[in-house]
Amino acid sequence: MVSIVINWTDEFDFDGLKKDRYSTERGVYQIIERGFGRQKLIYIGLVKGVTRSFYMRMNEHRKDWINGYYYYRYYVKFGIISRLDRRSVTDELIEDAESVLIFEHQPPQNTSKIRICRLAADLSIVNENRGPFLTDRQLQYATL
Repeated sequence: MVSIVINWTDEFDFDGLKKDRYSTERGVYQIIERGFGRQKLIYIGLVKGVTRSFYMRMNEHRKDWINGYYYYRYYVKFGIISRLDRRSVTDELIEDAESVLIFEHQPPQNTSKIRICRLAADLSIVNENRGPFLTDRQLQYATL
């Protein structure tokens, strides 16, 4: 079993998002919607590979769909992944972490990975500073 920790950052307002120390990292992220006295987790995504960053991906979201929503405010939390065995974090591991989080929390804007969670290896996730939207601090999933 691969054991990882996801250290979640504080929330960043989408409108004020700038390049900062997190924005060049890879990992997973959650997008939170607030408006009309309510708030909810609406999307979980990933950034993998060396050619993309959190900052680049957030700009894609802004162009693709967030700019069209005027009644809500959007926030993002970045999840930096580390392995407990201190080995390197692979793209495949980032993909597995995203799959578990989407399957477990079912964000409404995610359209894939909702019905089935396929993993490359058994995975244990500890979510640090997860915020109110990720319900479990620790998740464990096995391959089929």
